[in-house]
Amino acid sequence: MKKELLIALIVFLFGTAAFAQDLNKIVFGPLDGDDAGVLNVRNADDIEIEMWVRTDPDNPAPVAGVAHGLMSEDAIIAVRNGAILNPLYDIPNWESVWVDGPFVYNPADNYPIPPGYTCEIQGALWCVFGICYNPLDTQGEWEYYGAFLMTCNTGVPIDDTYYPLSIGWYPHNINQSTTWAFDGGGSVVPEQDYCGLYFETDACIYIPGDCDHNGVPLELNDVIAMGSSYRGSVEPYYDCNCGVDPPGYRFMATADPNGNCVANELSDVVAEIAAYRGLGDVSGCPDCPGSGR
Repeated sequence: MKKELLIALIVFLFGTAAFAQDLNKIVFGPLDGDDAGVLNVRNADDIEIEMWVRTDPDNPAPVAGVAHGLMSEDAIIAVRNGAILNPLYDIPNWESVWVDGPFVYNPADNYPIPPGYTCEIQGALWCVFGICYNPLDTQGEWEYYGAFLMTCNTGVPIDDTYYPLSIGWYPHNINQSTTWAFDGGGSVVPEQDYCGLYFETDACIYIPGDCDHNGVPLELNDVIAMGSSYRGSVEPYYDCNCGVDPPGYRFMATADPNGNCVANELSDVVAEIAAYRGLGDVSGCPDCPGSGR
């Protein structure tokens, strides 16, 4: 099945009668009460824009087809990376699931994406040919649906909140955006709310030797954290924009206690153990030596 046929197939299978929004709503970003909150990010961060959904218990039937269009401003969001879904709304519980795009400005399109913006559409059909489970029916409660994946741009001014997300649409054959189709007929355009992105400081804020980034350096836990980081058995405790390439963006500053600007070396483990025993010193990378915490 071609992805472009999403809307046509939803219309064919489920009808076109529209229903009032009522409690039908989708929030893009962290859920704050019944609205979208603000997500703290940094330049070059890989982020997840969560999708939270709520369906009206008075809907005529469960939602059996979805199209979720999300536009992003290129000056703030550099790359769109698809989506991940709550397993309840992914294959095999839903029969067909995909992400269409990314779409960018093309004046030849029937419904062009604006210049300087990018759009992806996450689409899904619950049950077309087989026996399916878990349609979208939250009965007025909020439920995590999934998340769009994207990467923040570099050079975005910090200590400010931006609102780069907005309604997106399919640009080629039909001017179609976020829509929910009901099993048995009808559809609704849910209310939509979009989060802000607060860009935190890019400075590397850490203390050399504080490998677990808890604010206290040269503890036994720091030795354990350094060893685990070297083995790759834990996620980075802290990374930052060093602003120099190398180390560059996403530099794991707390995993570089020997201060040579290369994280997770065996020599970093040796340096951390020696400093913990009082037999040596630790230092930060000279390009971003750490400003304390």
